[in-house]
Amino acid sequence: MKLFKGIAFVFGVYFLFHLISGQYGLMSWHHLKREIAYNEVRLKKSTEQKNELKHMVTLLEPGNVDGDLLSERARVVLGYAKKDEKVIILR
Repeated sequence: MKLFKGIAFVFGVYFLFHLISGQYGLMSWHHLKREIAYNEVRLKKSTEQKNELKHMVTLLEPGNVDGDLLSERARVVLGYAKKDEKVIILR
């Protein structure tokens, strides 16, 4: 009977160890939850950036050109400014 209890204890410890720190254990599950939350934040930021760029493209389409945006983009890309303007570059 002692042998059976000893074997049962060893198996119990073995399964408990793998339940907590195994490949599919609680620690891995917690790590995956954190990774999912982090990637959801990144997805939200990327989606917002994509929508902002899509809006800018819409404003620059032929027949729907926004003069202010076109002027701003031309100055940024070409590096031009008027003599009386002060240029502040944000990166």
